[in-house]
Amino acid sequence: MIKAMERDHLYAVTEMVLRLWTECDPDAERSNIERIFRSESEQIFVWQNGVDVPGSFIYRALRDWAEGIHSTPVGYFEGLYVEPQYRRRIVGRSLVKAGEEWSRKKGCKEIASDAVIDNLSSQKFHRAIGFSEVSTIVCFRKSIGH
Repeated sequence: MIKAMERDHLYAVTEMVLRLWTECDPDAERSNIERIFRSESEQIFVWQNGVDVPGSFIYRALRDWAEGIHSTPVGYFEGLYVEPQYRRRIVGRSLVKAGEEWSRKKGCKEIASDAVIDNLSSQKFHRAIGFSEVSTIVCFRKSIGH
């Protein structure tokens, strides 16, 4: 079952976010998820397998712009996490469909996403669900601090 995240899901979603983005600070992510919960332009959907604890989530947001997109707003697929035991069982596809519907209701004509260059499984998943690659960029960083 897929539904919008509820307050009771905060802990479980935070734990999944920390498994997806391992470099994140737990307290900062908990605060961020609380903020998303109250947002009109961002939404987290969770998937539950007949129990009260979510086993997967998708995080969607509205953006004004995204690489290769020709309309605004654009529904952006910020993150997707499916617990290992539920992978390859259409859970991810179902979550993406829920996010697409949310984006349509928010006035979007296009959706966008990204994947880091070495995450080949994410790239393969994106292609399998109908995304097409629009560009590849290399990001740089230079410290100028003290």
